[in-house]
Amino acid sequence: MYRDIREVFWWRSMKRDIGTFVEKSLTCHQVKAEHQRPSGLLKPLDIPEWKWEHITMDFVVGLPPSVKGNKVGSNWEILLPLVEFAYNNNYQATIGMTPYEALYGRKCRSPLYWSEVGEKKNLGPELIRQTVEKITMIQDRIKMTQDRQKSYVDSRRKHIQFDEGEKVGDLTYQLALPPKSSSVHNVFHASMLRTTFTIHVTS
Repeated sequence: MYRDIREVFWWRSMKRDIGTFVEKSLTCHQVKAEHQRPSGLLKPLDIPEWKWEHITMDFVVGLPPSVKGNKVGSNWEILLPLVEFAYNNNYQATIGMTPYEALYGRKCRSPLYWSEVGEKKNLGPELIRQTVEKITMIQDRIKMTQDRQKSYVDSRRKHIQFDEGEKVGDLTYQLALPPKSSSVHNVFHASMLRTTFTIHVTS
């Protein structure tokens, strides 16, 4: 803006005045590109203490029509159990094993891995001890992965703290929005907020 205006106008402290105007302009804040580092440091999820403590679900969308949907298409849905099997038996670097092994304490029996008949069965206290040891190892691996990811992400972000608004979480704020914005959810992540300035108009 300064380069455009200086071709037509000039006054003392012109560059500083234009910079102050841009900082206080809501329109400028809304349309200008963001060149600063994202706000808000990474907040890792809590590590579960035991199996099934936290359950999440991923939705797969955009799949082609299927025969069961009474539409012309391939019967790809019969392959979904194989997809589930492949995922649950795929090595996960974060936990150092497959999800199946983490849940059941042993590798899945398949033509690729079939335990010997008459293998030793662990029951009672021994089974509990092995389960606790495995869960502790998984928790340590998850913590190590989270720390590494947080260190990487936080080096590219900046910590920011706002005085206005009620702090709901570590990185979220509840704002008092004007009546015309009553249909907008009033809790925002810190990365979506910007420092603003109040313009005092005297008549």
